[in-house]
Amino acid sequence: MGGNLTRTPSSAPAAERRKYTISCWIKMQEIGAEHHLIYAYDSGNSTYLRFGSNAKLRFRLYDGGDIGYLESDTVFRDSSAWYHVVLQFNTYESSSADRIKMYVNGTKVTDLGTDIYPSSEYMGLVNYTIPQQIPSTGDGDSYFADYYMCAGYIYAPTVFANTDSVSGQWKAITDPTVSYGTNGFHLKFENAANMGLDSSGNGNNFTSNSEAANPQRDDTPSNNFPQFNDKANRYWAGTFDRNNLRTQGGNSQATFCPANMGVEKGKWYYEYQATNIGSGTDNNLVGAVSRPDSVGTSDYLGESTSVVFRNNGTVKYNGTNYASQGPSWTTSDIIAVALDIDNNRITFSKNGQWIDGSGNADEASPTSWYTFPAAMQTDAIAFPCIGDLSTNSPNSGGEFNFGQPVFGISSAQTDAAGYGKFEYTPPTGFYAICTKNIGNYG
Repeated sequence: MGGNLTRTPSSAPAAERRKYTISCWIKMQEIGAEHHLIYAYDSGNSTYLRFGSNAKLRFRLYDGGDIGYLESDTVFRDSSAWYHVVLQFNTYESSSADRIKMYVNGTKVTDLGTDIYPSSEYMGLVNYTIPQQIPSTGDGDSYFADYYMCAGYIYAPTVFANTDSVSGQWKAITDPTVSYGTNGFHLKFENAANMGLDSSGNGNNFTSNSEAANPQRDDTPSNNFPQFNDKANRYWAGTFDRNNLRTQGGNSQATFCPANMGVEKGKWYYEYQATNIGSGTDNNLVGAVSRPDSVGTSDYLGESTSVVFRNNGTVKYNGTNYASQGPSWTTSDIIAVALDIDNNRITFSKNGQWIDGSGNADEASPTSWYTFPAAMQTDAIAFPCIGDLSTNSPNSGGEFNFGQPVFGISSAQTDAAGYGKFEYTPPTGFYAICTKNIGNYG
């Protein structure tokens, strides 16, 4: 979310400052930025739990010095993943090493680069009568889901989530039985008009200071969608923002970037709207590639492992530009991609009409398909991708919708399974790329 949620407790029972459990899910959009799961600050002192700019998980109690400080050696750099984080804070414990415990996806964090534990019955600033922030002002963009504060109670991670017997994945438990105390809360983030609504029954609502008109997303721990990650891609020199779905090319440099989810079978659909075409008529491109580390001769796009639609109406694949396959497009247009892995082919539409291979977009259903190059077929996987062929400024950029609309793209139409929301109706039998659909169709 852009912005944050804040709440100032009206009372602060000592037991709830000495003992509590936090459980929440977080998906970080900007690796290398700070992402606070809780932050309380008062007169130079603070208590917080966060993923730091070094991508390590840290819990810190600062009161004129470090009273408590745990930081993992492990780094958490997967911007495509939802992490389940549990913090157990209990200064009633006789053993100092039992007073702070951190868990990620059910596993206790034991590889600690720093471990300073508070004294017996020490009280931090969480659940104190000062503003409590989720996340902190100035943090990088994050998604949050199912946030629990159990004030005065300690619960194991398995109370909130467990390992799915079929997929082997760590999954949330719906409505676990827990107690909340006076300052406890449960934020489900289900009400777009009131993202800080407390569902615990305590009425401990947070005030939303969101920068987004609609901060609610369809990307959840139970249904994960793709996005982009510049730390994981070799040839992207640009920037990402707005939950890593909006891209902007690098300065005076040809660029290329794949999404962080690929598909190996099935039929898939996604949409793209340019925010800046760039300095020429053929710079902005969208399509699919089979290797995230592909290299081209001039545009950093693997010529034998990709098929892309350029903004001058050209389709490029297998190293050749095929002109006038569709119409040109600009920032007011929405380009859609139909990716048919089962038949090794791909095609494109402009504003809901599919290209005909003769320079037009006038087909209600796809008719002109482009067969994957042999290398793509051998790789047997495809990733959505974006690129910019220009080395001039200004640079191209755009916004993606993989079925979790964030910006101007509406949610009027859905895919065949009903999990993806789009501006235009996907072709019959085509799906949004997301974990629920991949499990069933890919």
